[in-house]
Formats: sequence, structure tokens, C-alpha cells
Amino acid sequence: MSAPDGVAIVVNALLADAAVKALVGAKVFGGKVPPNAVPPLIVVRGIARRPATQPTTQWWETAIAIDSQAEDPSVSFQTACAAEDVVNGIRGATPTAVVQAATVTGTSIIEDGAFTPTRYRSVATAEITARRP
Repeated sequence: MSAPDGVAIVVNALLADAAVKALVGAKVFGGKVPPNAVPPLIVVRGIARRPATQPTTQWWETAIAIDSQAEDPSVSFQTACAAEDVVNGIRGATPTAVVQAATVTGTSIIEDGAFTPTRYRSVATAEITARRP
């Protein structure tokens, strides 16, 4: 059995949360930011995955980056805090997986001048242990 999609787990949880929706609406994307997407927004990317048990077809650990982007640093930070609360609460059966644990492991704050105007980014990393249902 293949690894569950950690990005889909997080994207679905963020889209279902009222606090996140109040900050970014439906602008939660998996993998990349679509062209012409206007911040504030969240993009969720997979970083790495590895089997957590033997046989490797059961539980998988997935490292995820949750990138909260805004043109105002306080909005970026508020969005990251809301996303952290959601990720830390993901447990049990989801539409695409059974989640044993989900934990935010750190956050980095970036002032990204590659965008005009500058985007402020709060990037949280998380570890998710899950299996397919």
C-alpha cells in the first residue's frame, strides 16, 4: 500500500477550519501557488516521507511545510498560528487517511522581497504519521 498524501490531509483540514477561512478564504493550495493568486494565502508542500513501521505498507511519516503568505507581517503570523492550531489537532479518520499524530515542529519567519509588494511568510514545518484507511 502506498503512503497517504500528507499534503491533502493538511489542505483538507485547513479548508475546513473557520479561523483559517476567515483569514485566507479558500486560498489554501497544495504544492504550489497558482498564477495570479493574491495573498493572504497558504501553500502546503510535502518535504519528505518515510515508512514509520515494518512492513512499510502501514504507517508513514511525512514532513510538511505550511507557508502562510501575506503583505502584512501580522496577518502572516496570525494565519500561521491558526494553521498550527489546525495541524496540531488533526487526529483519527480523515477523508484520505487515518492520522495517528500531527505535530508542528517549528516555524520560520521570512521577509520575501522577490515579490512586489514584499510578502511576509511564516513557514511552519510539521510531522504527520498516517496510513491509508
